Amino acid sequence: FALLETCLTAIQDTYPSLRKKKVWVVLVTCIIGFCGGIIVTTQGGMFVLQLMDNYVSSWSVFIMAAGESALVGWVYGADRFLQDVQMMIGPMSRKTQIFFTIFWKYLSPLTLVSVLLFNLIQYKPLAYGNYTYPGWANGLGWVLSLVPMIIISALAIKKIYYTPSGNMSLFQKIKFLLKPSQAWGPAHKVPQFKMDDEDDEDDGIVSNPNFTITNIREISA
Repeated sequence: FALLETCLTAIQDTYPSLRKKKVWVVLVTCIIGFCGGIIVTTQGGMFVLQLMDNYVSSWSVFIMAAGESALVGWVYGADRFLQDVQMMIGPMSRKTQIFFTIFWKYLSPLTLVSVLLFNLIQYKPLAYGNYTYPGWANGLGWVLSLVPMIIISALAIKKIYYTPSGNMSLFQKIKFLLKPSQAWGPAHKVPQFKMDDEDDEDDGIVSNPNFTITNIREISA
């Protein structure tokens, strides 16, 4: 369910008009997934499953997770991300902020990179039971593991290329694209507020914080 919902959310966020046709989106997605899974029900399906499971769902996941962790902690900024989280769930104590900042900037990226390096060191050509996969099969596995990263990189390059350049350099374009737009914020119209200083005596996340309303906009029904 989690994997299916992830795909559905990505599709509907990319094409908002499909949200009104969710039943058909779910149906088509399930049919495509069903057709793609038929191959693993054949006599050699287990070998295909092992190939995909050992390459597609391991290397690319660690690399993308490490890259995402580094982007959040260092490029977008842990402090900025922390402010976004507090806007959604309420202010945190200073100790809690330090805890999450250390994890986002240091522990998470280092842990993911360490696990990735450990897997690379321990890497052996794929085998299942008494069968050792040929070289071309391992090569195909590496290609499959690179496909998600190639797609992400290609979309990033496309976004940078089609961004109006003006007098901006490549670095300035990337910096511009990493900034939230003016429309960023809650999807529904809610009162704008600023968070009060957190209670220094509370070491946890404040579940029901006090907010100072600065500008009340019309709330849609």
